[in-house]
Amino acid sequence: MKTINISSALLSLCMEIKENYEYFNTKTNEEVRKLNMICFRQSTEIGKYEEGIKTSSTTTETFFKEEIIWYDFKKYVDRISIQMPILKECIDLLEIEYKIDRFQVEKSVSIFIKYLFDSNITLMDDDCVIKCIELFVNDIKGCPFDWNCKIWINGLWVKKSEYRINENLLIRRPSNSDLIFENQYLYLNDDLEAKNCSAIIEYKLFDKYIKEVCSFKRKLCIVLQLFRTASVNSLKLEYTPSSILSHTNTPIGAKNIFPIYKYELNDENYSRLNIFLEVFLDLIPEEDLMNVSPINIALERYLNALYVCDLHNRITITISALEALFLKGSERMELSHKLSQRISFLLGLYKFPPLEVYSKIKKAYDIRSTYIHGSIIKNKENEMKNNTNMSDEIINYTRICLQIFLLVSNSKKKDNFIDEIDNSILDYNIASEFCRFIKEINHIEV
Repeated sequence: MKTINISSALLSLCMEIKENYEYFNTKTNEEVRKLNMICFRQSTEIGKYEEGIKTSSTTTETFFKEEIIWYDFKKYVDRISIQMPILKECIDLLEIEYKIDRFQVEKSVSIFIKYLFDSNITLMDDDCVIKCIELFVNDIKGCPFDWNCKIWINGLWVKKSEYRINENLLIRRPSNSDLIFENQYLYLNDDLEAKNCSAIIEYKLFDKYIKEVCSFKRKLCIVLQLFRTASVNSLKLEYTPSSILSHTNTPIGAKNIFPIYKYELNDENYSRLNIFLEVFLDLIPEEDLMNVSPINIALERYLNALYVCDLHNRITITISALEALFLKGSERMELSHKLSQRISFLLGLYKFPPLEVYSKIKKAYDIRSTYIHGSIIKNKENEMKNNTNMSDEIINYTRICLQIFLLVSNSKKKDNFIDEIDNSILDYNIASEFCRFIKEINHIEV
């Protein structure tokens, strides 16, 4: 065999396919299978947009879609290589150069060839063909690549048509084209919830694995729920990698959870959101069941509370989040007082009235104790309204405290930080030093 590098061999293969398209595109029944799938298409036209989509009209249709899949690519290679040996040469070169299993090489090349057919290689210019080869070779090498991602969310709406947060992140209103969902009939429910979105987030990542795309989505939604009190929920994730071997346009659906708390992204706060994201995205802990920390516990409880409709259950979960931050594992006495005192002192440094914070935390703790012990809490109408307002304020306290603990987590352990709060309450000199430390913590969104 004449010595030839892989890129040159693949370029020769592509040129042969362009010149002999019909020959390469002819496949026997032993080589491929044709599937007729029942598919579903839902199209929604947006009417009024106000704090999300207020009015819309939806049409649906069912249709059949034919898809051709490889059944025995080896037979295809053997048949094609009789007249076009360059195909087998490419497979041999890839197997030798990258020491990949023959079966895996053939599978990868079959995806590459299908990609060329689906993209209609006959219409590609030379630069486009070379780009395809570069993508394929990078895939074989296992190089990272660009991911273009889109999330359908609720819990946040935008005042203007779009806000460019940074060069890799855009938050915008949904358009009619975002609300056209097409899927196999069995999986149509994965998409339908997304039509209830209030905003679209588009972002780009450079990475190798889909798990990083999903991890970024998770962290992004958490940060949006820390920036303001909001039940920001991802309804659907769609990602398109700059890759041939990785799956493209693969949707990941989620349940539509009614957002109890919502906020508006507007001209005043979107620039602060960019700074907030830069600071907190790297501070959000990874999901790790083997490494549970107080911040993990508190964050999980805070996020759960944002979606709980029952008032007393919501207060209970929120107080338990604050307990994870402000109470030591060994403490058993005067828990309500210690919790209320520590939180009121810390938030007092951010201009919250300490006595008011203390009183509300104390009352919320009493509700939590009554509820968690199985007793029924009966409220009069005015008490229910007051407790609802108090619940909202307690959740906001938790949001701010989580920001503080995340920012100090790399420099201070939880128990040491609590000791500093306690000592500052008792000693003016220590309090002055602690206040200076807190003032140096920037980017807190109150």
